[in-house]
Amino acid sequence: MQTPPDQPQPAQRRAEGVGKELVQIIAEATKQAGVHRRKAAFWDRTYFVVGLPAAALAGIAGITALASAAGRIVAGVVSLAAALLVAAAAFLDSASRSKTHENLAAGWQILANDAHLHVDLDLVDDSWLEYRAREAIQQLLDDEGRLLQGKLPDDEARTIRAAAAQQAK
Repeated sequence: MQTPPDQPQPAQRRAEGVGKELVQIIAEATKQAGVHRRKAAFWDRTYFVVGLPAAALAGIAGITALASAAGRIVAGVVSLAAALLVAAAAFLDSASRSKTHENLAAGWQILANDAHLHVDLDLVDDSWLEYRAREAIQQLLDDEGRLLQGKLPDDEARTIRAAAAQQAK
């Protein structure tokens, strides 16, 4: 069947569809990378906002307790405040949360970069479009799904799939 001259050819339609999907993946991944960078920065600040006063209050309590016997009540109150801040810092685990969000931001950025590479390098290859685009997009969507669950993509599985794709060429 001949395609009318005013309609795009099947390969062109395929390229447009794949390109559209890749652009959507790039947009979502870029947005999510920014969200996780901001969350990492928030938890970094929280670490210092809670931890620094706790350390300072503990030092003040110690100095006050050692300075005189009359300062015991003040030292006790300051010591209690420091203990509460230390407990809050431990409960919030902000350093770990920050690291998690940094890793997720990096994972999202890698996903965006991978999709960009497909747009820049593969979208013009008819063979890739016909035989490998579906698998590549499925891999990107699988990685996106893992990232949405707060998990990083499985590097070992990606390496195996990349090697298999290279052999298929």
